[in-house]
Amino acid sequence: MFIVKNLIDDLKGNFEINSELGKYTEFVINIPNKKQITSNIEKLPNVPDSNSLINEKCPFMIKKPLKILIVDDVLINIKIFKKHLTCIKSFLDIDDTTDSRLAINLINDNNYDIVLTDKNMPNVDGYEVAKISKTKNKNTIVIMATADSTKDKNTCIDKILIKPYSKNMLIRLFNYYINQKMN
Repeated sequence: MFIVKNLIDDLKGNFEINSELGKYTEFVINIPNKKQITSNIEKLPNVPDSNSLINEKCPFMIKKPLKILIVDDVLINIKIFKKHLTCIKSFLDIDDTTDSRLAINLINDNNYDIVLTDKNMPNVDGYEVAKISKTKNKNTIVIMATADSTKDKNTCIDKILIKPYSKNMLIRLFNYYINQKMN
């Protein structure tokens, strides 16, 4: 419910819940029909406006695709991440897993440029994934995706991506780190 409420708030909508004990529960969601809705998503420094990145050719040359690992215990979240990244997929070599224990094996067997991990997962949480990623390669960029908007002081995390996030925000974030890797 927390994620749904934040998404509805970002879309400047509202919702109501009607129920009768033992009979039914009804959720009514109203979202205004607007062409462009802005969000209060944190601005990234030195990153072009996301609208200019979506339909443009990438403004940098890359010798080989960046190796990316996406770790989330919910398969649909991985599919959403990958779908959002399709416009820059030619610059990425993406591995993914819903099993955080398998993620540790993948990290140990590969040299990832970016690890995108969920925070709360069974078996091994996102902090441990981040720690192992940085231990293997201190230059690996670790992005933690979470619905928890509290500030985190974990030094293994380069950026926290608050769920729900927009496609534009994810692409801007990846473009920012791709540019950082190139310099």
